[in-house]
Amino acid sequence: MVRHRTAGYQITSQLAGDVAAREIRRHTQRLFPIALVATLEPLLGLLGTMLGMIGAFETVAVAGSMGDASIVADDIAKALVTTAVGLIIAIPAVFMYHYLKSQIGFGSASLDQAASGLISDWMLLTTNDTSVANTTELTGIKSGAATSDAEVTG
Repeated sequence: MVRHRTAGYQITSQLAGDVAAREIRRHTQRLFPIALVATLEPLLGLLGTMLGMIGAFETVAVAGSMGDASIVADDIAKALVTTAVGLIIAIPAVFMYHYLKSQIGFGSASLDQAASGLISDWMLLTTNDTSVANTTELTGIKSGAATSDAEVTG
C-alpha cells in the first residue's frame, strides 16, 4: 500500500481489500482439518454402529432359536461405543470450527474498519497537504502581486 500511496482512494482501497481477502482466505483454509474431523467423525461413528449391529444380527443368526440376549450384548455395546466416540470427538470439533470461523469473521470486520479508517485518514492528509501547498503558493502569489501593486502606486 505504501508503494501506491500516490494513487487515488479507490485504487488504494481496492489494494487493501485484496490484501485483506488473501489473509482471510489463508486463515479460513487453516480451518479445513477441523471441519474435516467435525464432518467425518459422526459418519465413522455411524459406520461403527452399523458394523456392530450387523455383527449382532450375525450372532443371532448363528445362535438360532437358542439365542440369549447376552450373546448380542457385546456387538451392541461395540455399536454404542463407536457412536459415542464419534459424537465425543465431533461435537467439540464442530464447536471449535464455528468458534474459530466467527473469530475470523470478527477479525475481518475489524480489519476492514481499521483499513478504511487508515485509508480515509491517509487520503485526507494527502489532500490537506496538497491543499496547504496550493494555498501557500496562491498566498505567495497574491502577496507578491499586492506588493508589486503597492510599489507601482507608491
